[in-house]
Amino acid sequence: METASLSPYVQAHLDALKRNDIDAVTEDFAPALRPFLPGIVEGLPPTFVSTENLSIEADDDHAVVHNRLVGDNGVTITMRSVWREVDGRPRIIDGAPV
Repeated sequence: METASLSPYVQAHLDALKRNDIDAVTEDFAPALRPFLPGIVEGLPPTFVSTENLSIEADDDHAVVHNRLVGDNGVTITMRSVWREVDGRPRIIDGAPV
C-alpha cells in the first residue's frame, strides 16, 4: 500500500468525521468491523471541531494511520487505525485510541 494512494481516503474519512457524515465514515470500515461501530462511536465526542492526520506508515499490504480528533467538548483523541485494501479500496480493518 502506498501513502500517496491512501492519503485521499484518510482525508475524506477525516472530513466525514468533521461533518458528522456517519454513512461515509461507515463506508471506510471493512464490512467485518461495521457491526462494532456503535460501540466505537459511543466512546467518541458527538461532533468534532478539528481533525488532523498525523502520520501514514505504509507497508506492502497495509498502512498504520494516526489521526488527531478534537471534539466540540474539548476532548482530544489520537486514533490509530490499520488500513488494507478490502473490496477494491482502502478500508479500516482495525483501530483504537492511543
